[in-house]
Amino acid sequence: MIVFIVPLKSVKMARSKTLYHKLLQRTLRSVTAQSSDQFRVIVICNELPQIDFRHHALEFLLVNLPLPERTEKCQNADKARRIIAGLEHAARYKPTHTMVVDADDCISNQIASFVKKHSGHPGWVLNSGFLYTEGNRIAFKNVQNFNHSCGSSVIIRYDLRKHLLHGNSYYGHEHPELPAPLQVTPLPFPGAVYNIRNGENFFMTKEKVHTQQRNEGKLRYYVKKMLKYRPVLVTPWFRQRFNLYRLSA
Repeated sequence: MIVFIVPLKSVKMARSKTLYHKLLQRTLRSVTAQSSDQFRVIVICNELPQIDFRHHALEFLLVNLPLPERTEKCQNADKARRIIAGLEHAARYKPTHTMVVDADDCISNQIASFVKKHSGHPGWVLNSGFLYTEGNRIAFKNVQNFNHSCGSSVIIRYDLRKHLLHGNSYYGHEHPELPAPLQVTPLPFPGAVYNIRNGENFFMTKEKVHTQQRNEGKLRYYVKKMLKYRPVLVTPWFRQRFNLYRLSA
């Protein structure tokens, strides 16, 4: 069994409470749409979210964590503490693996069944996945290092979970390293959709993208993106695989 850990920032940190809840509800609908029933979902939160979605495999773990400062370091630390709480709580389900899923992303509905078939494997890294901006008809497939940008990108065997934690300050999804001879391997299919520029994603905001463009020059910026990403049409099949439905206005 795999346990999905969803670290949810406090609603008091949200720019838009309405969008915050819509994104979370879509994420939870996506995670719970697995083709296998061998999974649990734990949302770690300061407050119970105002959503109307429930599922038998979904639970909310309330924590009392202080609001972090709006800096990358502080928000990383806040996220890490929520992940740690979720991982400790997951022990009651005796999972073979865990996967952290950011509260605005969507994941493949094939993950739980794949993990069930390979229950002894040390873990997988999602180096292939999609970047998606809300409302677009095209997503961009990163086929090289998706895990360098998206936090929903590592599946780790439960007994090896501490190797991804850097104290209480960071959960390392970019370069997961295990003691030899163990190692994570690439997940053999695109595993997640990274929802960017939605206003609630602290690490991929419109402002950050514009800053990158200014620093590199727009032409160089777009050339680099063309070399790294492949456009993919967001078809009904694509939406069904990730349960990536359109958010209502």
